Order: sequence, then structure tokens, then C-alpha cells
Amino acid sequence: MAQSKFPINLIGELLVVTPEYDQGPIRLPDWKRSLKGTVIARGPNARNVSEGQIVSFGAAVGMDSVFAGQEVRILKEQDLDFVYDEA
Repeated sequence: MAQSKFPINLIGELLVVTPEYDQGPIRLPDWKRSLKGTVIARGPNARNVSEGQIVSFGAAVGMDSVFAGQEVRILKEQDLDFVYDEA
């Protein structure tokens, strides 16, 4: 399998997601919030998600980081709540 354009080689089921932060009028605590984002890279053992898919995950899971000036979240595939239907 060819590695993505992401500059880091991911291991296992790790995913790199660009999160979309919804700044609504009421901010819930992280343990109650869900975020969505687009998968930009995945490890070799990630089976149920592909690059470019939009996913939902808990706001408290994973690790925030910045690569090439872009905010990303690195998390495990098992931490996803669901994958949005592409239709």
C-alpha cells in the first residue's frame, strides 16, 4: 500500500484528521462534545476508513498537533464514533 502525502509514517490504526470546530453559542464540556473532520492520512492497519472521508469523534480523544501550519488531530480508528455516508 502506498503511503499518503502526510510527512509522518503512521503506525497501526492511527488516523490524522483535520477537525472542524463548531463555535456555537453554548460550549459543552469536551467529554460531552463530538467533533467531525476529514481524514487526511491513515496507518496501515486502519480498515474501515479511507483518506478523504468525513468522520465523527469525541472532542476529548486523540492528540492535537500542527503540521505544515495545519491543525490536525491524531487518533486511533477505534476512537471514531462513525463515518459519514459519502452519498
